[in-house]
Amino acid sequence: MKGVKGIQDFGLWLKGQLLDLKIGSGNFTTLGVIGGTIPLTNYLADYAPFSLGFRCPELHTRLILQYKAQMGLYARVTGAFFLRGNSTIERDYYYTTTGNYTNKVDMPNADHFTATLGWWLFDNTLKVETSYERFNTLGGFDIRRQDAGFPSNNMESTMVQGHIQYFTPVKGLGVLATYGKVLEGRNVGKTTSIAAGITYQFGI
Repeated sequence: MKGVKGIQDFGLWLKGQLLDLKIGSGNFTTLGVIGGTIPLTNYLADYAPFSLGFRCPELHTRLILQYKAQMGLYARVTGAFFLRGNSTIERDYYYTTTGNYTNKVDMPNADHFTATLGWWLFDNTLKVETSYERFNTLGGFDIRRQDAGFPSNNMESTMVQGHIQYFTPVKGLGVLATYGKVLEGRNVGKTTSIAAGITYQFGI
């Protein structure tokens, strides 16, 4: 089980503002997102829970609704749908609820919902937010007692997350940190995740 590493997927998304309304002392904004991912390497998908990803193409669509008050406080809800293609595994037979003599796995589609409350502070240089997330595959099957996880399992999870991002005095440069915890789920590990990153935003 050691030494699983490599490049996962390539993703490209387009985000556009659909609506921007002045309501009271703040702004109501609607955004639409469309994009997708494709596997970049032939990594092993049938290796749960250690696989790098599902090794299947995905088409993503997302709708974002946000209200931001003049004081910097904001609330946001998002809904997303993931349309998935087949995954390829490195064996010619597998069992879900029936036997399958193929290396192609029919992946279930999925949806995702988030509700976020946040605040921009110190002249919009510091963003602090917390969110509630719900993920659900539209189909799939449960992990059997004697099996490991499988790409087309029915996966459901509820997660809470905290996020902080600071934009430095260097124009466009920011740092961020995230803490997340899975509260409950189905065929999903009850995990805690901590992440940190650097962002650079530039105009074209």
